[in-house]
Parts: sequence; structure tokens; C-alpha cells
Amino acid sequence: MFKKTLLSVLLSSLMLGSSMAEESNNSLEAEEISPIKQCDEQYTKCADVCGDYSLPNPCLEQCQKLADQCYNNVLSENEEESESAEDEVE
Repeated sequence: MFKKTLLSVLLSSLMLGSSMAEESNNSLEAEEISPIKQCDEQYTKCADVCGDYSLPNPCLEQCQKLADQCYNNVLSENEEESESAEDEVE
């Protein structure tokens, strides 16, 4: 029970931290670290909390889902930026 609560708190804080970093354009750290690297770091922090790295591990699976969502967000943002840049050129 405690592990599930801890995992829920961790995942919530990671998601909140991720959204806050995306919203903050004034943050030097957000500008210096690539979005993909931020996703990698989120996964690493989450996995460190999970402890046991043997699979199947529901905690690690949740970390992977969170990382996959982060990667998908980065890719969709890049596609949107590319499309808007193409529209400006035309």
C-alpha cells in the first residue's frame, strides 16, 4: 500500500514538474536541457524510486508509460513547430 501511494505521489510530482517546465520559458534549465533528455531524466528518477529493476515490475511499467507520454508530447510539439514554420514560409 505504501509503495503504491509513494508511486502515485512521485508520478504526480513528475507530471506537475514536467508541465511547469514546459510552461516556463524563462527557466534557463529548461532551455539548456533538451526535451528528450528531460524525458530520460524523469524516467531515471522514477525508476530509482521503484528500486527492484527486475521485470515485470508494475512500478517500472508506470515509469515507462510516463516516459512514453513525455516523448510523444515532445514529438507532437516538434511537428507543430515544423508545420507553423512551413506556413510562415508560404
